[in-house]
Amino acid sequence: MAGIAELEKTGTFTIGDVVRETGLSADTLRYYEKSQVIGPIDREGGGRRRYTRKDVEWLDFVNCLKSTGMALDTIREYRRLMLIGDETAAARKDLMVLHKKYLERQMAELQAAMNHINWKIEFYDDILNSESHSL
Repeated sequence: MAGIAELEKTGTFTIGDVVRETGLSADTLRYYEKSQVIGPIDREGGGRRRYTRKDVEWLDFVNCLKSTGMALDTIREYRRLMLIGDETAAARKDLMVLHKKYLERQMAELQAAMNHINWKIEFYDDILNSESHSL
């Protein structure tokens, strides 16, 4: 993987490496920096972004939070608290606990929907099995 070779050589990633590592688009990475979801990102002489392993790990966490429905404003707030330091650990934990409760509700709703769909599949299995016996 180019990203790993680049990291070993320079200790940093290019934006292309980060796109490959995270699956985020270059436009999204730029937007995240501009909107302070991440950043500021170091630049090399020509102004090209150079991401650290820590940046990539943060982006992986952002991906996790986004994919589970956390709003960017909440992610920004989490990052703001994180930058303040350990004295905000309780507030950050509260954000995670709140998000976990949201996910648990979502999972319960999905499980209820799955149960209904399974019931409907069994309903059709019963119809199809009774028709095959009557032939």
